[in-house]
Amino acid sequence: MLIRYFLILLLFLSFNASSQTYNMNINLSDGSIVSYSVQEIQEITFDGITNIEDAKHIQNIINTFKLFQNYPNPFNPSTTIRYSVPQISNVVIRVFDLLGREVAILVNKVKPAGCYEIKLNGTALPSGVYFYQLRAGSFIDVKKMILLK
Repeated sequence: MLIRYFLILLLFLSFNASSQTYNMNINLSDGSIVSYSVQEIQEITFDGITNIEDAKHIQNIINTFKLFQNYPNPFNPSTTIRYSVPQISNVVIRVFDLLGREVAILVNKVKPAGCYEIKLNGTALPSGVYFYQLRAGSFIDVKKMILLK
């Protein structure tokens, strides 16, 4: 499925298969973003469904787990949280208040390697300091955010 998106982007590029590398971010319909690098395209076939035939060195350029600072911060009423996973992982993102009580689970599913973002809608939460935590495999990271109403 992702390879089909590559071709839409590559149609607008003039490329030389032996000397060019194309880095691209693909915005998927579920709101996630996947980053890839493509080199040495041998053949492109157009048959109604676009495919890359024998694409060499398609590699995910995400190589570490990472939880990014939310933006905007402080926020009202919503904020965006970005994260990346380098391999297929069970991803859980939770939001906690200052007392350590869980107030939301934003993500709880297996995700393929890639860079993603999720929006937190804070309209039901009171103003204050919150923490959001990413758990993926043995990786855990926590960031602080502020909701101002």
